[in-house]
Amino acid sequence: MIYCLILIKIYWISAFFVYSLKFLFKKFDEFSDYGKLVKMKQKYSIPNKIGWRSFYFFGFSWNLILLFMIITNKSIFSKIGNVIKIEDDIEYLKKIRVLFLNTKDFYSSLQIWILWIFLQIQFIRRFLECLFVHKFRPEQMNFFNFLSGISFYFFVPMTFLLFFSGNNYQNEKNLFNVFFKNNFLNHFFNINFFTFFGSVFLFIFGSISQNRSHRILRDVRDKKEKKGDIGYYVIYEGYFQYVSSPHYFFEIIIYFSFLLLNNFKNLWSFVCFLFVCMNLVHNSIKTDEWYRKKFRDYPEERKKLIPFIF
Repeated sequence: MIYCLILIKIYWISAFFVYSLKFLFKKFDEFSDYGKLVKMKQKYSIPNKIGWRSFYFFGFSWNLILLFMIITNKSIFSKIGNVIKIEDDIEYLKKIRVLFLNTKDFYSSLQIWILWIFLQIQFIRRFLECLFVHKFRPEQMNFFNFLSGISFYFFVPMTFLLFFSGNNYQNEKNLFNVFFKNNFLNHFFNINFFTFFGSVFLFIFGSISQNRSHRILRDVRDKKEKKGDIGYYVIYEGYFQYVSSPHYFFEIIIYFSFLLLNNFKNLWSFVCFLFVCMNLVHNSIKTDEWYRKKFRDYPEERKKLIPFIF
């Protein structure tokens, strides 16, 4: 049995359980808030900018390590012994390696390479934005949120990439076929054109739009601070005209592109996507409420997350 796959399942089940506590216990919800939503004093914490930069630096570094392990058939944990393993048999990494270097099935090989590249671009872009675009306020991130973020970016690449071994979802059943038992849907969602070009389009659109939203935030803050106005502001540019948190919306689109690229075949990739949605929907609601309490003239017609809908 592959220990890593069990670990992935345990992590996402635990992540859903822990996050659900935010809905049940107000104190825990306030304790685990970050940024402008923080209400209580953070006793054990680090600067926000250090936390976010660490997440994405760790993300693209770990993604590189995973690729190295796959291509070389080596586990970085093999010397630790039986306590921690990425796999219990070197044959497991060989199966993934075949897909990366497969010359007979070009499309499958292209899929997994594009997925790895998408993940790497996402992590590097967000890291560079944290360095050169974001203007972090002197707010703190507690160690619980920091460890949660690091663990998230540890498991995301593994969840999406290790699926391609074909061992972590029995018979590689199409997720839509499992839900609907419909052969038409099963074939439709395996069309190469739909999954490949659709995911590429969504990833590029989501990445460019999210970056633009972050730059709008920075530019508005720069203009206001030059006038001596230091604080938070109502923004009327770009997608902020339609929703309070457009950057969250485009994050969801980006993760959906990861899911689309692997044909919806893996249950745990879908669970990862649902967790991202739950987190961002919840935070978009709280962000919208925060702005409406702070600014009396906040646009009533502005939605929380999805333009014109929600």
